[in-house]
Amino acid sequence: YNLFLDKEIESKGFMPEIKKVFEKGEVANIIIDYNFSEVDHVEVKNATHKVINSIFTPIKDVNGNVTNVIVQTIDLSEIKYAEMNLKVSEEKYRSLVETASDAIYMMAEDGRVIDTNQTACKVLGYEKDEILSMDIGQIDPNYPLKDFLNFWKETPYDEVRIFETTHQRKDGSLVSVEVSGQ
Repeated sequence: YNLFLDKEIESKGFMPEIKKVFEKGEVANIIIDYNFSEVDHVEVKNATHKVINSIFTPIKDVNGNVTNVIVQTIDLSEIKYAEMNLKVSEEKYRSLVETASDAIYMMAEDGRVIDTNQTACKVLGYEKDEILSMDIGQIDPNYPLKDFLNFWKETPYDEVRIFETTHQRKDGSLVSVEVSGQ
């Protein structure tokens, strides 16, 4: 197998990195998305597509000339596939939260708001960044932060709690809400 004839490495622009290994004795690390249906110099059983991380390490003689190169490869296909699926899942979650007709607040264990949606912003009259700088005690006058923390500490992790309370808008007025959380 001749690296310098690898059309995938050439077409993806990695050939200058490979040449540095041989010409300058530098280590190269490339991540290449291989379409094996278009490659005839390498055969991988049952594979049509792989994401490969290849590390090229030069071996030098006593005079510092490159005599060989060790190529280590790691198949990143499953990791890249999982990353892609996670991104799709996150996009679906974000879309669901942002398009919900209910106000949604995601709370940290210490009572800080760590995420919210546009409906919550409209209901309370705040900008999103303002809500994200608040804790529950600033939103719900019935639940000072200490009470909120105690309430959820006593609630089993997998138990859903539903209750009615009020939230305070930016203008000081109150709005009745039903809270569902776990």
